[in-house]
Amino acid sequence: MTYGERKPDPPRSGLPDPATRPAGVPWVRDFAPGKHYEIILDGRLAGVAVYERRPGRITFTHTEVLADFKGQGMADRLASAALDDVRARGDERVIPRCPFLAGFIGRHPEYQDLLAGPIAVYLRQAALLPARDDPQ
Repeated sequence: MTYGERKPDPPRSGLPDPATRPAGVPWVRDFAPGKHYEIILDGRLAGVAVYERRPGRITFTHTEVLADFKGQGMADRLASAALDDVRARGDERVIPRCPFLAGFIGRHPEYQDLLAGPIAVYLRQAALLPARDDPQ
């Protein structure tokens, strides 16, 4: 799936208008038709956090920052904004199948209450923690 070539959608009711954003300030929105959150900087798509929604759950499957925007903290901004949005909705539990999102939540305990299960489970699944029977 290629995200970098997609142009931002024209403003619609309920979505932020890119024309009202100050230059140099990234912003995040839930692009529900594409099933991803996207971070946009100066009208350019900088990255995405792909998800699948089911009643009461959101599973993050992939996070990607485009090459021109790497090293600028975009992935962290994207993750925190997406998780803040999930919290604001108030009716979903998070399943981080994406290794980046699992690691981000592991480093940011303020988001662990959103999880559908213990953080260690997701860190193991993302290979960020050794399996329980692995020698240490």
